[in-house]
Amino acid sequence: MPPGWGRDDAQLHCLSCRRTLAGERAVEAAELDQTETVTRVRTAGMIRFELERDPERSNSVIARVCRTSVPAVLRVRGGMESPAPASPASTGA
Repeated sequence: MPPGWGRDDAQLHCLSCRRTLAGERAVEAAELDQTETVTRVRTAGMIRFELERDPERSNSVIARVCRTSVPAVLRVRGGMESPAPASPASTGA
């Protein structure tokens, strides 16, 4: 299997598709209120997927692959159980 590919629901998916599926699952599972938008929940789901896949990657790299901002990655990382790495590289600097 090529790097980044994974089996999901008995089907093979590329990394990009796996990110998209993670975002869609987050939207389906969310109980959206007025302060949350579908886009924000979808992006948070993709960020969570990337953080679970490789928590040691820098926030800037995760932001780039999810097409979002470093502060968005920091918000999701801060909401997860494991603390953010203390190295300067984790801030995207």
